[in-house]
Amino acid sequence: MEKLIIDRSKWRTGGSVSTCTGITQLQSGKGNTRLLNHEGFMCCLGFEGARRGATSRDLLGCPTPLAPLGPGPTYIIADVFKITFDEEMRKGWEYGHGELQDWILKAIKINDDDSLSRECREYNVVEHFKRIDVVVEFTGEYVEYNA
Repeated sequence: MEKLIIDRSKWRTGGSVSTCTGITQLQSGKGNTRLLNHEGFMCCLGFEGARRGATSRDLLGCPTPLAPLGPGPTYIIADVFKITFDEEMRKGWEYGHGELQDWILKAIKINDDDSLSRECREYNVVEHFKRIDVVVEFTGEYVEYNA
């Protein structure tokens, strides 16, 4: 299995959730959630794209590997995410899209889900990446940022 290292101090995840006692910050990082944002933070797919050879120029400002928008590259960088899916994995898809697209959309949902605690998000990322034979290791500490 290949290894992906996610540095918590550079990881941009979901938003914040309102509670009856106030706002609980569940997000990490700063700026918009992108593969790589202008503040230097990446989502889990940004870390994976960089590991697979995508450059900062490829990643900067792109919301997903499937549909880059804005002034960044106009091509789809999903080619960087060349992933082999086994037969068992193919049977499990429920969305009716291509395997790679489904896997990416699920990764985005996990990364950006406002309701997940940090521990739960990390667990879900680890389990999701196992499906493509990638072991995820987290390093560093979360840094608190004021919006």
